[in-house]
Amino acid sequence: LLEHHFYQQRGDLLLRLMSNSSTEVGYADRGKQLSASMARTYNKVGGSQSLAHDLTFPSLTIAAADVAKRFSSEEIINIADLGCSQGLNSMRTCGLMIDVIEEEQKKMIEKQEMKTYSEFMIYHEDLPTNDFNQLMDVLSSPRDSYIREGVYACAIGRSFYARLFPPRFLHMVTCYITLHWLSTTPSVLPGIVFNAAESE
Repeated sequence: LLEHHFYQQRGDLLLRLMSNSSTEVGYADRGKQLSASMARTYNKVGGSQSLAHDLTFPSLTIAAADVAKRFSSEEIINIADLGCSQGLNSMRTCGLMIDVIEEEQKKMIEKQEMKTYSEFMIYHEDLPTNDFNQLMDVLSSPRDSYIREGVYACAIGRSFYARLFPPRFLHMVTCYITLHWLSTTPSVLPGIVFNAAESE
């Protein structure tokens, strides 16, 4: 239902673009118009994707708590957000991971199992054509952003088909509503969850 809602929105937008276009405009140009329109409005129309994020929060909470315990000696926790688009949906997801890790670290500090909180570096990745200006606006928003003392963020304008980070650099990675763009199913790795829905 979530996918149907999203693609219905995109389909309606495509029909409007095509009906407003002259016959001389090719499909490639109409596709570019659609992509540009979606790029400008993703933060406004990404509600169904946000609901998909919400469904994963229980599992994400467990994973973040595990990261806090596994890497309690790390001064900096590096988190990658792949396919961030304009970033609004990423704010709650990244904020949840940070909150959970800090809460677990608080418990360990109280038990004297660690001395101080880690700092966080969040890497938001998307294609170079992504509207990163909107991402920066959201990151600067007091209402929406997860940014606070000890939490930092940056953007990477590059495809995740290429290597983005050095080996053993990241502690957590999220990738929502983007894996369907991969040409093949990722190889199975320990600790990696890949859920491929059946065709029906």
